[in-house]
Amino acid sequence: MIVKVQTSLLTSEEFPQVMVYNKSQKYMYQGHSNKEVAKAMGDEPKKFFYAKVIKGNMYLKEEAPWQDW
Repeated sequence: MIVKVQTSLLTSEEFPQVMVYNKSQKYMYQGHSNKEVAKAMGDEPKKFFYAKVIKGNMYLKEEAPWQDW
């Protein structure tokens, strides 16, 4: 599955925020970012990644090609 990862440009939260979802939005996460996600995103606010859901937890894998959604 491919997911879009978007980091917040501005936030009033203490930690950077991230939103992760697949095209159909069946799987979605919104909350605090972590060091691994921040490193994978670099300076880009939006990227696509391959992801896997195991027992309700989403795991990002390698970066996927840009998608038009």
